[in-house]
This record gives sequence, structure tokens and C-alpha cells, in this order.
Amino acid sequence: EGIPVINIDTQVKEGDLVKAYVGSDNRNAGFVCGEYLKKKCPKGGKLLILECPSMSSVNDRITGFEQAIADGGFEVLDRADVNGGMEKAAEVMEGFLEKYQEIDAVMCGNDRIALGALRAVEASEGSVKEHIRIYGVDGSPEIKSEIAKQDSPMTGTGAQSPIRIGKEAAEIGIAILNGENFEAATYEDTFLIDKGNVEMYGTDGWQ
Repeated sequence: EGIPVINIDTQVKEGDLVKAYVGSDNRNAGFVCGEYLKKKCPKGGKLLILECPSMSSVNDRITGFEQAIADGGFEVLDRADVNGGMEKAAEVMEGFLEKYQEIDAVMCGNDRIALGALRAVEASEGSVKEHIRIYGVDGSPEIKSEIAKQDSPMTGTGAQSPIRIGKEAAEIGIAILNGENFEAATYEDTFLIDKGNVEMYGTDGWQ
């Protein structure tokens, strides 16, 4: 019908059907988690990956994470498709905790997955839960609240800013209506939120 569409957050495959895309730099969101893990575990370690191959954004995040840790001496013990959800992630993580006696870190494709992994770890018994580190991606209020707890296994999240994404999409919409130039694809910056800086971003909302 000739109605311009602005695609935000998760990029559609049929890019020629939309006027513009506005989202996060998902590869970097995973990369910053990997870089932080390398600092925390300079000798490497054993880790798990909870992902969702059907989601392009999660694929980019996991790819960025793997690129960051490529030369860090890490061993991927296992990985699983948890469909991007908390319940499935908790179920899978419970099985991994029973299967593996040593787990240093868990990389999760989004914060919902991370919450599921966290629930399983907190409900588990044994020494593995004492030093495990969990990483997510999104920067959601729920995850930031967990990161703020000094004794929580939730260590960091590759954060995005839905507020900036929304503002940029609105500005592009106005430019389209006014017949002005605009960027066909915009990737907003992503960054790490950890226990050292979470207070700066707050836990009662998105950044």
C-alpha cells in the first residue's frame, strides 16, 4: 500500500520491505561480555552457551562473545537452544548442573535466558554454584537488580538502550514524512553493565 515501515530491535529478513531499521549493535553486546569474562578468568575456564539459533539478534550476540574469548583458553562444555525463554533455560541449565562438575561461566543470548539459568543455579546444591558467572544481554531491570546483589552469580549483561532506539525510530519517521534524508540502518551502541557500574544505570527501568 506504499506505507513506510520502520523495523526496530529484531531485524526482519526481508529488508527490502522496510524503509529503515533501528536496533542495537548485538555483536558488540556479546563481545563486551566475552571481554569481561577474560578479565575475570585470565587463565580461561569451562563454560556453557544458552542460545536461540532462530533469532538473528541472539546469533549476533553469541558470535560476538565467541570472537572475544577465542584466544582466552576457554572450553565450551555444552550449548543448547532454549528458544529464547526463561522456563526452557532453567530446565536445560538444571540438566547441565547435574552433568558437569566444573562450570566457570554461562553465556546467555538474552536476559530472559539468563534469569532461567540463574534460577537453576540458585536452586542447585554443590560446589559448582559457588564460583559460576552468568552473563546475559539486554540490560533489563530484572537482570540489573540481580547484578546489584554482590553475592549473586549474575555477573554482567551486554546492555542496549530501548529508549535511544525508540527516539531514533521516531526521528526517522519524522524525516520520512518530511521527505528528508535518513539512514536506512542504524545500530545503537551497546555496553557492559556489571557490579561495578550498575548503580549508575539504576535497576527500576531501562536505560
